[in-house]
Formats: sequence, structure tokens, C-alpha cells
Amino acid sequence: MSFHPKRIQKEHVLKGIERIDNDNPSLNPSTRWDVVINGKHYPPKEVMRFARQEYDGEDWWGYGGGPPTNKFLERMGFEIFDKGQNNDPLANVIKKYKAYIRKNGLEDEEYKWKLLAQYKGKPNPHAGNLYNEIKSVDFANLLYYNAYRAMSHLAKDRQEDFRALLLMLFDESLDLKERVIRYDRESLALYRQLVPDKKLGHHQDERTISTLLTFHNPEKYTFYKNSFYVQLCKLIGVKPKPKGEKFVHYLELVEGFIEDYIKEDQELLELFKAKLPEGVFEDPNHLILAQDILYGVLDRNIGRNRRYWRIGTKADDTSYWANMKEKNRVAIGWSNLGDLDDLNVQSQKELYNVFKEKKIELKNNQLTSRKAGEIFAFYNDLSIGDIVLAQDGDNIYGIGEVTEGYTYNEAEDFAHEKGVDWKVFDPPFKNKTGRNTTFYPLEDYNLIQKIENVLGNESGNNESTMAKDLDNKRKGAKRPLNRILFGPPGTGKTYNTINKALEICGVEVPAQRQEAIIEFDNLVKKERIVFTTFHQSMAYEDFIEGIKPQEPAQEGHPVIFKIEPGIFKKISVNASFALAEKDKSSETENLLDFNLAFDKFKDDVEEKLSKEVAVELATKNGGKVIVDSISQQGNFNIKHPGRDLTYTVSKSRLSRLHNGLPDLGSVNNIDSEFREIIGGSNSTVNWAVLNEIRNKYFKNVEQAKARTIDWEDKYEIVKKLKKSDYKGKDGENYVLIIDEINRGNVSAVFGELITLIEDDKRLGREEGLVAQLPYSKEQFGVPPNLYILGTMNTADRSVEALDTALRRRFSFEEIPPNSEIIKEGNGLIEIDKIELNILLDKINKRIEKLLDKDHMIGHSFFMNLHSVKDLKLVFHNKILPLLQEYFFGDFGKIGLVIGKSFFEVIDSNEDDDDIFADFDYQNGFNERPVYHLKNVKKMDDQAFILALKNLIQ
Repeated sequence: MSFHPKRIQKEHVLKGIERIDNDNPSLNPSTRWDVVINGKHYPPKEVMRFARQEYDGEDWWGYGGGPPTNKFLERMGFEIFDKGQNNDPLANVIKKYKAYIRKNGLEDEEYKWKLLAQYKGKPNPHAGNLYNEIKSVDFANLLYYNAYRAMSHLAKDRQEDFRALLLMLFDESLDLKERVIRYDRESLALYRQLVPDKKLGHHQDERTISTLLTFHNPEKYTFYKNSFYVQLCKLIGVKPKPKGEKFVHYLELVEGFIEDYIKEDQELLELFKAKLPEGVFEDPNHLILAQDILYGVLDRNIGRNRRYWRIGTKADDTSYWANMKEKNRVAIGWSNLGDLDDLNVQSQKELYNVFKEKKIELKNNQLTSRKAGEIFAFYNDLSIGDIVLAQDGDNIYGIGEVTEGYTYNEAEDFAHEKGVDWKVFDPPFKNKTGRNTTFYPLEDYNLIQKIENVLGNESGNNESTMAKDLDNKRKGAKRPLNRILFGPPGTGKTYNTINKALEICGVEVPAQRQEAIIEFDNLVKKERIVFTTFHQSMAYEDFIEGIKPQEPAQEGHPVIFKIEPGIFKKISVNASFALAEKDKSSETENLLDFNLAFDKFKDDVEEKLSKEVAVELATKNGGKVIVDSISQQGNFNIKHPGRDLTYTVSKSRLSRLHNGLPDLGSVNNIDSEFREIIGGSNSTVNWAVLNEIRNKYFKNVEQAKARTIDWEDKYEIVKKLKKSDYKGKDGENYVLIIDEINRGNVSAVFGELITLIEDDKRLGREEGLVAQLPYSKEQFGVPPNLYILGTMNTADRSVEALDTALRRRFSFEEIPPNSEIIKEGNGLIEIDKIELNILLDKINKRIEKLLDKDHMIGHSFFMNLHSVKDLKLVFHNKILPLLQEYFFGDFGKIGLVIGKSFFEVIDSNEDDDDIFADFDYQNGFNERPVYHLKNVKKMDDQAFILALKNLIQ
């Protein structure tokens, strides 16, 4: 009897969930949807797979992710939970893709759909001459050349055997995983008959297999590359599969991506359809579109900024530059590591372990961890579009742009390769940075300017050079770390900070303002951007750190005081942690794992105490202690049985013990050994808690789907960093925006850190400094990836008293009124053709003549106006009050700016011949006219237009 999903009942699902909870198997997480059962979240497809096993023993669920599976669970009464797309990484991938193709179309990628329309169904394994059949297909760059060459060789010299292989690969009655493994293994055996040299690979890997399957049947398959498959796995928190299972797993992920995202996004589908040329493969199942999105955003890095790298060309006394130049490749050695794709290395730490497992020794006292970091950066971080400098010592042989992802060419001594398009040879400058390294990031502003200049000169294209300059500006490393935007009111200073903050964070500023605000808000939620406003009451205690009262946990409890971090300290720690996290040292990972285990233990203890269940912990000598309570600060209060005295066990002390004592069993004298690490404490209770966490929680920490790292955990890691740990590090940029920065007492607010924010005093710089904070007594420095953006209103009189320390440590960028923006924005008010840009220029020329340029009026007052009524409100509510403030109510000067049509004369002699008191003083004031500004809102439109015309004349 054939299977029908409706035969699966609720009881099968619940039994499947019971197995999942008890056996704790590895589950493929869902991309967007979860099913909620007994208060827990599970991936719907995995739940139905286990339910199917309970029903008939088959380990297979043949329905797609999203609604096709969800509907069965919903019918059984289970809740389907939409994880939402606001902070969803896959939704952000699609957003970047849409923004890119909206502007650029499908650009160079439309060839895929064209080729599939032309060659769909090929290669035909039944063709009489299989060699000619292979040669007739234009695979373009979808196959590596070596793969194409090896395939042609097999088709020519082992035609029938290779034909059988293709028939097997295209046989849909066979399991795909079996087909992939067999094709790889058996094609290698065939190739070895032709080429016995084991150094030469057959290159019939999963990328080649995916290309053959996609050309033959594009309705079912799509193109694959390991580089963006691995990035996709990282993005959604899935562990990549081993060799032979990658392509199958990739197709499963793509299926979920299409069901949960692409099919539901009508804007994407309509946009894609509009950009797709006529006469190409129509891609009815969106498989090629899904690949193009993932490849474009995760591999080509569309919407991201390119980076710059130095790569060495010599090993010992042998130069590999000629080979790199001839084959358009960049490559590094350490071939004995093997294919990094096959090894599935996901971090510097994993690559370091490969060095150890294979017992690979380094020469000249090189550090294995450092070398592993350089190789992993080449493998993982060097992306398509990046710029590389091929060097020997200080000499630069060539500058090129990366065009292809990673390949392993076992026939070469420099086996780890990436494709590159060489742009410039022997440029007229040298580079000393990273001289003794295999692979090194370049961040020096002057060097990058030189690189871009020679690239621009090579192309001879001013537009290209301007585009590269813009790309340079987007890289935060080349910007002033501390910058103030200044100008009169209404020039868009705060408006501009949003754009500049996005650029610093590596986000391409969307053309639509609303989209830019959404991007900005997302970064604020992630705490990569913090916005604050200075005012007269802003203090050091708010900005850096201070002692603040804490709200009691219960009414009647005493108020306690605690050192609280301020705005600047918090974002500095977050920025520092971003550098530490990217480094992923074993110490950092170990501490993160401990913090996660500690929090899980605390949650369990809180739950038990709330149910009045006793929590007993074993001590080193075989006794026990009892958890009495958890304090307001999250510390454990522990006591011995039968005693009232409690001892405090804190997370910060335990983390230091955990880091300092890898093996608790080897501790002989816990009093003395604990005291060396954390000072005076009750060692028995600290040992008991740490032992409980180690034995019952720490082992399972790797199974956690995602880490929730709070600020205190980050701070513990950052405190362990040394100044040298910041050198050469590159991570996400963070931005602190300080609006109205001149309104605060900057010297008092920044305190001793006013010196530390200077570029050359940042951590990681040669002159980097740290200072001891007055409250916590801890050493603190400012990381190099934290940018400070301030705004300053030049019409504010507090500018005159602007602190010299602030002036010296910030770059100042003027944001003046710009009438051209008005012209581009909304043109004319169509009543007697009042041109708003000319109106603004007239007002500002007169203000500058009477006062100065710092008191002009900004263009934003005249933006987005659609009627005379809008313009009247702007004059009444904004412009006239501002002029009265500028000129202290001197209507004579105000009249010189806007003209007499905005005034009315009050005749003071209407009622009285002399309104003044009797006094012997001939002043003539009775005859002096009194001026009042008209109520602009009550002026009729024609009178208002006439007044504006008189103003412009």
C-alpha cells in the first residue's frame, strides 16, 4: 500500500517527539518555521520524519518545508511558530539581493539561464560520440577547467565506461547520495587507468556533479559550490556535511529556502521576472534563482565592501609567482594539510587541530596557531571581489581581483588556490605590512589609496575610479575614527549620521530612506550602533561608569549600590568582544562555553527553588552543601547543612577558576590553589558549584542551538585580552552617535578617556594606551573598531565654549545648506512658480551678511513640501521663530532678510496723542512706527505668494 501523509496521527508525532527528547539526535534546523510541542520548539520536517518512523519504520518525509509540512501538524492541533524575518539572516540575504538586482539587474549572471535554455538535457549519455557531446556543451565558468579537461579525457579514452557512469548519475530511480558517491569513486578509478600519477586529481567532485545534473535536469537540480554552501550552513547554524553528502544536504537547504522565503516573496519574484531576459530558461521551481541569491550574497559578497590582502609568493628559496601569474591564481603552501573542503574546517581552532593530528611541524619557530589563522583567513575570508597583492618581501609583483573560490590542486606544492584576475604588474610602490606572513589583511589608508590609484590608472575610467573611491569610503578602517558633523540647523546632520553609520558598519545605503532606517534600526537592535544625545546634565557616571542604586528584588529589601557601565563602556566592550570572537581562540571559546553552562545551571536551580525543591551539591571530601538562594546580582548563596551562615559564589570568580584549573580532580589543596586565582573565599562551596557545572552541564554545551551572550560575559572575555591581542585584528565595526555633542561638558563626560579615543592611542596601535577606571579600578582601553560620530549645531552659542580637547581629537566635517538638494527633491511650488532653492539662497545670503554662515537656514526646512499651505506652516513654525532668535527680536534686521510684506505697521497714535508719561524729554518716539510680524498661517495664499516674490527680488 502506498504511503499517504494523512495516515500519520498525533500519537505518531508524540512518540517521535519522545524519541527526539530521549535520544537527542542531530536534527536539521528549520530555516523559518518551528512546531511547538509541549512548550518546546522543533523543526517541522524532522518531527514528521520521526513520526513516519513510528508509523511504518521509514526514515523519510517526502514533503517540502514550510506550508506543505506545516499543514499536517496544524491539523493535529500543534502550533506553528514563525520565527519572523526582522533579524532573520536569510531574509537579510534576500533583501541585499533585491537591492542589488534592482540597481544592477542580473548583470553577469544571466548567462546561467541562457546556457540552460540552450543545453537543457545535455550531456546526453546516449550520444554516439560522447567526447563530441561533452565538447559541444558550453559549461562556461560553472566547471573548473581541470574538471572539464578530465571529463573530456574520460569521454574520449574510456567512452563506454564513462557513458555508464553518466547513465547511473542521471538515473532518478537511484538514491542521490549513492549516485554522488559512486560517480566520484568510479570516475577516479577510471581516471587512474589513464593518469596513474596520484598527484593529479580527477576533479569530478560535487561541484562538477551538480553542474552535470543541473544542465541535464534544471527543474530538479541547481549549481553548487562548497564556499557558499559552508557560508549558508554558518548562517543558519547547521554543521556542514562531510564529503559525498554536501550536495545532497545543500539541495535540502535550498528546498527549505525556496519554500519558506522565495515562494512567499512576490516582490522578489516580480523583480526577478522583470530582470530576466526573454528566451532563457524560465526556472519554474526557482532553483537557479535560489543558487544565484546564495552565490551572489554569500560568495560574490554583493552589498559588502571588498577587502585588501597581502599574499606571499615564496617558500624557502622557491618562488611560485610565475605559476600564479600564468594560471591566474593566488595560492599558498601547506599542501600536506589536504583539501580544506574535505576537512570541513570551520575555524582557526579546527585547522590548528589538523596541524597537531597530522604532526605537521613548522620551521623557524613559527607559531602553529598563527599559521593556522593565516591559512584559514585565505580559505574562509578571502572573497570574490577582494584585492590581493602578490609579494616577495616588500616587493609587489602583481595586484589582482579575486574571481573564483577555493580549490585544492594536489599536483602543486602551493595546493590551496583561488582564481584571480591580475590587473597591475610591478606597481611603483612597495609594502612592508605583513612582510613575514603567508597571508595578511591590509588596512593602511595610504597603502589602499595607492592600490586604488594604480587600479584606476590602469582602467582609465573615471567612473570606475569614483566607484572604487566610494567603496573605500565605505570601509570604516579608512575613515577618521572620531568625526563631528557641524552646520546650521536643518542641514541634515542627524540625517547624515544614519547613512555614515551604515557605511561604517559595511552596509550599502539603500536608495529608499525607509529601507535605510530599517537597516539602521536592525543594527541598533544588534547593539552595533548606539545613539545618544549630550545635554547639560550628562555626566561621566552616565557615559563611562558610575555607582548606581539597584531596585530591590522585593519590597522592604534594602537598596544596594553597584558599579554600572555607561553608554561608552558598554559599546567599547561590545566592539572589543567582536574582535575576540572572530579570533575564536580556545580560551575565548572555553569561557563562552562556561558562561552558557553556568546560565543553564542557574536556570535549573531557580526552577527547583521556586518549587521548594532542595538543591544539594557534592563537595570534594564527599560531603554536601545546599543552595540556599540566588541573590539579586545572580550569585549563589550556599550553606552547609544545619548552619545558617551562607557563602557567596559568583559567576566572575567561577569563570576565573574554570579557566585556571582545567582539571579539578588534580587539585590537591583547594584552599591554596583557589586563593591563588580568586583570592580569599570559601573554597569548598566554590569547588562544589564548579564541579556540578563541569560534570552535568559543560559536556552538553555544544548541543546548544545558539549562544546568548550577555554583556557581563563579554566583559569577562574582554578583560582577559592584552594590548597585543588587538594588533592586526579585524572585526565588525561599531558606531557611537552623539547628537548635540557640544551641549555636554565633554571633558567631564569623557574624563581620562578623552586621550584614549585618539587614533594612535587605540588598542592595537603602536602607541595604544589603557587607563584605570576610578570606580571599578579595572584597566580599560578603546578598541580600534569603535567609531564616534558627533553632530553640532553651529547656531548654538555653546559652540563658542567648545572644549579644545574635543577640537583636537575629532575631525570636523561641515554640512552646509545645499539648495540643489531641494531642486532635486521636489522642484517648484506650482503657484506663480516660486522656486524654493532660490528662496533659500536669498535668505541665507542676507543672514550671512548680517551675522555669519553659522546661522544660516538648512535645506531640510524646504524638503517634502507639496502645497502653499505646507510652505506657510514652515515659515510660521520654523523660519520666523528662528530668525527672531538669531536677531534677538530686532525686527529691523529680520525685515532686511524677509522684506516688508511679512510685517504690519501698528499706528500708536490711533487712540492717544501721547502714550508716554509726562516727562521733560523730547524723544520723537510718538511718531515712531511699531512693526509686528504677520501671522503667516492666516495670510491668504495670494498675499503669501506676493510676499515670497518680494523676498526673492
